[in-house]
Amino acid sequence: MYMVYHNNHVYHGGTTKGRKFLSDNSDVSRRFSLAVHTEKSCEPTCAELKSDKAVLRMAVQSLLNAKYALATGNSKAHVPYATMQPSEVIGFPSDIEFKNPSSYGVANLRRILEVADQISFKG
Repeated sequence: MYMVYHNNHVYHGGTTKGRKFLSDNSDVSRRFSLAVHTEKSCEPTCAELKSDKAVLRMAVQSLLNAKYALATGNSKAHVPYATMQPSEVIGFPSDIEFKNPSSYGVANLRRILEVADQISFKG
């Protein structure tokens, strides 16, 4: 299970049990949001934007590795981005090329997290 707070929005996902836990305990997302939310009166700095991108990238990478491990039955498996065919990935946004998450910008990382529940891999 993961939770990421970015631009006043909480993204979360993970295993079926983790998603069920969040669904059954809706106050967890709300409390998480309140705990990490900080009021900022100025634009984010370049360092803050890079930090946000890093957090989102790690969340997407963890999500995809977890989904791939589930599909392969190997809990330690990692997505082989270089050899993965787009047809092997189900539910990924069709207008985003499937590649290593470090290649995506913040907007695409957020979009991938928004459809996390729909993403799976052919086993």
